[in-house]
Amino acid sequence: MLIARYKIVRDIGKAGFLSSNRPSTDAFGAIHIWLSGGTGRYYNVQSHEDDALVVDLTWSESDLAVGADLENVCRAFGVARSHISTHPV
Repeated sequence: MLIARYKIVRDIGKAGFLSSNRPSTDAFGAIHIWLSGGTGRYYNVQSHEDDALVVDLTWSESDLAVGADLENVCRAFGVARSHISTHPV
């Protein structure tokens, strides 16, 4: 298993501009869709503010779609993620 910490905020692009939700609400939406994309995916909230969400995401090393899935759901929800750290579990 791998674990990575991400900070997720509003994307300043067009998709993020159109959302009327708080950035953290859209971040949670993206995370929940990402969870359903593969088995063995988990999250743990480290910090939750209206304008940002910091989460630890966990997944199996054999989950080859994890990065692309996360990128796609973030884009779809109008949020952007920045990688903070990665650790083996």
